[in-house]
Amino acid sequence: AALAVPKTAVFPYEEGDAVWVVEEDKVRLQFVEQGFASAYDVVIKSGLQPGDLVIINADQPELEEGLKVKPVF
Repeated sequence: AALAVPKTAVFPYEEGDAVWVVEEDKVRLQFVEQGFASAYDVVIKSGLQPGDLVIINADQPELEEGLKVKPVF
């Protein structure tokens, strides 16, 4: 089974791509490897596990490693 996230969750970082994940109510940078992309979603080949909480709008200037957040579903 493929794992996909919205395109808005993935961003270029250093020499690769990354997403922001939420772990224990804190934001953490996670490198990912992209696969197939559609108009709205990107398949993640590696870097994420099913059930990981991903911030779907990565383009928020206040996001940084260790920022305390409260997930909203």
